[in-house]
Amino acid sequence: MDPAWLDAVVLLWNGPALCAGVVINPTGVVATAYHCVAAGAKPTVVWRDGQQVVGTAFAFDPAHDLALVRVNRAGLVSLPVRVDAPGIGERVYGLGHPYGTAASGRLEGLLRWSASEGIVSAVGPWLLQTDAALNPGNSGGPLVDAQGSVVGIVSRKLKADNLAFAGKGESVDALVRDPDGGPALGGAWGLGLSFATQHRALWAGGSGWITIRDHAVGRLWLLAGPEGADIVPVIAARQRIGHGPMTTTFDLGAGLAVAGGPAPLVDGRVGLGIFEIGGRWFPTRGELGFTVDLGWPGLVGVWCWGGRRSPPPPVTPARRSASTGERPAARPPGWSRR
Repeated sequence: MDPAWLDAVVLLWNGPALCAGVVINPTGVVATAYHCVAAGAKPTVVWRDGQQVVGTAFAFDPAHDLALVRVNRAGLVSLPVRVDAPGIGERVYGLGHPYGTAASGRLEGLLRWSASEGIVSAVGPWLLQTDAALNPGNSGGPLVDAQGSVVGIVSRKLKADNLAFAGKGESVDALVRDPDGGPALGGAWGLGLSFATQHRALWAGGSGWITIRDHAVGRLWLLAGPEGADIVPVIAARQRIGHGPMTTTFDLGAGLAVAGGPAPLVDGRVGLGIFEIGGRWFPTRGELGFTVDLGWPGLVGVWCWGGRRSPPPPVTPARRSASTGERPAARPPGWSRR
């Protein structure tokens, strides 16, 4: 492996999430995983030399978990994309930032711009399987062959040893050639525990939310208190400042509290990591309330509405799903994004 290949690898911050990517065109095109940019299409892109710019995701292929990001920087090092599928047993290298959020203290200089070695274990119609050691932070990074060509973009792994998957190089090339047809919407969702003061009493319960491109938030609280149960839907606009573990969000929106008769409210909140602290003003009641929410990061995921539907793989007698063009089967237990 040539260590210079790592100069084409970038680090992507999208809010608190850290991913990898690879420059595939010196004019400023970065390939990464779709789930790395689904929550927000303006990731901060960082190079090995410390330079960083704000990129713009412009092409999406959720079916193969692929996306393209445009960056404005001169003199970029890039790696070519290999269109033909690698052979089973062929040696490959995974480049990225495994557990890159922990790269400080005694681990400074490690974890980011890191390489792991493995082989191609299997080649499917949608993804490649590899036994290379890939972990959170490798998502979106390249899987390269012995010549430094990108044969895949790291997508996910099973919660087991040496079972990782990557979008295929031919799918990356197809997205470059036809960047239209991406999802209309995308974002993240999650669940949390909530505490609120309203009707001059303490209420407790849970909440669920969906964010759209990290700019709009729909949230629903289910709370229990002295007057029974309350349902509080809120729609808000979001502004994010910074990135990484200390990123901060500011939400401002409006909604209704149902208990005791529908009451309009104005809701504002500040988020830091998994915590959110907010205030609510009920103008018809002349009442000010407060909320504290603890998010459940393990339940945060990505979704899309609309999107690219690639043509089915060639018909083969061995794969019924290939001949019918069906989507891949449901995820097996332990399936996780990486």
